[in-house]
Amino acid sequence: DASGVQRYTDRQIMTGTLPSQVESAEAFFRKHIQVGAHIEGFKRIEEPEYSLEALREALVNAVVHRDYSLQGEAVRVFFYTDRIEIHSPGTLPPGIELDELRQGLTRSRPRNQVIASIMRDMPGHYMERIGSGIRFMLNQSVALELPAPEFKEQGGEFVVTFFKRNQQGAGTGPQSELPDYIRNTRPGPAKLPKIEAPASLTRQKRQELALTYIR
Repeated sequence: DASGVQRYTDRQIMTGTLPSQVESAEAFFRKHIQVGAHIEGFKRIEEPEYSLEALREALVNAVVHRDYSLQGEAVRVFFYTDRIEIHSPGTLPPGIELDELRQGLTRSRPRNQVIASIMRDMPGHYMERIGSGIRFMLNQSVALELPAPEFKEQGGEFVVTFFKRNQQGAGTGPQSELPDYIRNTRPGPAKLPKIEAPASLTRQKRQELALTYIR
């Protein structure tokens, strides 16, 4: 919770080869994440609590960009009732500012260039978005109407936090952290045409109004 005393529901420490870490994390996410849905016309629209694609991107970034010089450390994933945290050993590399990172404005500066190259070229397409992963996570929050992920340095680690969608469909995290270029693109409520009293409508007017709703 906000006081930091809430216990996690489950956690997983990532070990093994890099691809196996990513795959085991995906299984961990799918185990816990619930997917709701609603019907629009004849289509079933799924509403996941979190974006699996954004979680995958954050996980790949964690295993690729972590500080491997720190002995005895590992990438850790914590699943809480209201959020998911991904902890990567080491703080940001020199030249990358946290504020710019939160805005999705940083350019790619891999800490481990060899690992990044290997993950990019391996089957599985683990590094498809070199240089645009943070922006992708932010865009996903907009596309699924979820709160923006939180990025911070904490206790010698880089932590990415994803907040859960609540039962009303809106997110539970801080919306103010969305960059301006993304926040301004959120769709507002649709404005329906004013409906006049039925007695005042002519037959032609009623037909025009019906066609407006059909379109």
